[in-house]
Amino acid sequence: MARYFAIATVLVVGTLLAIGFWWTRLPHKPLTIASVNTTMAPRAEPGQRIDYGTVNRPFIATVPWALSALPECLVQTMSAHGDKAYVFTKLPSTAHIIQSPATLHYADCTIHIQGTTALVTRGPDRLTIPSKVQFYNSSKNELFVLRQDVRGAEVRVYVPAN
Repeated sequence: MARYFAIATVLVVGTLLAIGFWWTRLPHKPLTIASVNTTMAPRAEPGQRIDYGTVNRPFIATVPWALSALPECLVQTMSAHGDKAYVFTKLPSTAHIIQSPATLHYADCTIHIQGTTALVTRGPDRLTIPSKVQFYNSSKNELFVLRQDVRGAEVRVYVPAN
């Protein structure tokens, strides 16, 4: 009886293997994804504002790239990083240092220069540029921001936004 059981098992397994090999060799139609119309959640028309009940909180941070975060006021055109001697070569000879204390206005942004730090305000937002920062202006209406720290120096060049 075990002999018949073994023969039946071999026949069933052999048949399944033959069908499997035959199936994988058949040319199958490639998988296609049909285009489907979907519905979207409603959204405001241009010029309308949806109030979701959120509260706008002022953004307060101490960051060396504060002016780069405000493209409505100033647009960054260039930056250079390296040792102090290299970075100073990026300042044009016509650049003049802006002495502290000073206040600069660009669009709705105000830059308050106090000593070696600067506070940038725009509405309720307050961004502080950390210590050892100097501001220069040039005859081309460019603003140069020179900052030094333990890693070296960095200069960023900005022009007023239109």
